[in-house]
Amino acid sequence: VNEPIWIEPYPDDRWLADDDHPEHAVFARQEMTLAFIVLLHLLPPRQRAVLILRDVLDFQANEAAVLLDMTVSAVKSALHRARSTMAIQEGGSGSALVRVDGLDEPLRTQLEDYVRAWETADVAALLALLKADATFSMPPIPAWYRGRATIRDLTMRTVFSGQAQGRWHLRPTRANGQPAFGLYRQSAEPGVYHAYGIQVLTFHDGQLADIITFRHPALFPLFHLPAIVSNL
Repeated sequence: VNEPIWIEPYPDDRWLADDDHPEHAVFARQEMTLAFIVLLHLLPPRQRAVLILRDVLDFQANEAAVLLDMTVSAVKSALHRARSTMAIQEGGSGSALVRVDGLDEPLRTQLEDYVRAWETADVAALLALLKADATFSMPPIPAWYRGRATIRDLTMRTVFSGQAQGRWHLRPTRANGQPAFGLYRQSAEPGVYHAYGIQVLTFHDGQLADIITFRHPALFPLFHLPAIVSNL
C-alpha cells in the first residue's frame, strides 16, 4: 500500500445524539459504514473526498466543486468512479456488508469466537474467521496486510509471539457502525491489563473481511472504556 490512510474510530452512541428521530440514526449508521469501508480500502483521496461530500454529507455537486477546487464535471466523474468501485466491492448485489444496529446470532457467535481466539492466542481459530483476502492493519504503523497466510505470519511474529495465551483481553463496543473492541494488553503485574487500542471489525458475506487496530489508548474514554482492567 503506497498511501495507508485510516479514519479514526468514532463511537456509535455519539452519532446524532441530539436527533429525536431514531430512523435518522439508523440511516446515518448505514451510510457511514459503507463510506468508511470504501475510504479505508479502495478509493484514492480525490474520489474519497467527493464520495464523503456527496453521498455522506449530502452536498450538491457545485458545493463539493467549490470546496475541493474542482469543476462540477470533475466532481461528477469522480463520484461516478467512486460509486463504481463501491459497487464492485459489494459484488453488484446490493449491500452485503454487515451493518450492526443489532447482532444476529451467527454474528454474535463469530464475535465470541474472535474474542476467544485473541485471548487464547489461537491463530488457527482467528484465521478460520477470515475471508481469503482479509486485511489487517494497526495504525499508526504505516503498513497494511492482506490474505490469511500474510496475517498468520504477521500475528505469529508480533501480537501472538512467544507465550501469548492470556496476553490480550477484549471488551466489546461499537465504532463507525461496526462491531468493535477495546483491546487490552497484560502488564507486568499479574491480572492487570492496560489499554492498547480500539479494534474495528468489518464483516462481508458472513466472514471477517478487515481488522483495524487503532493503537491509541487515548481513545478509550471516548468509548466509555477504562484505561486499566484487573481481576478478570
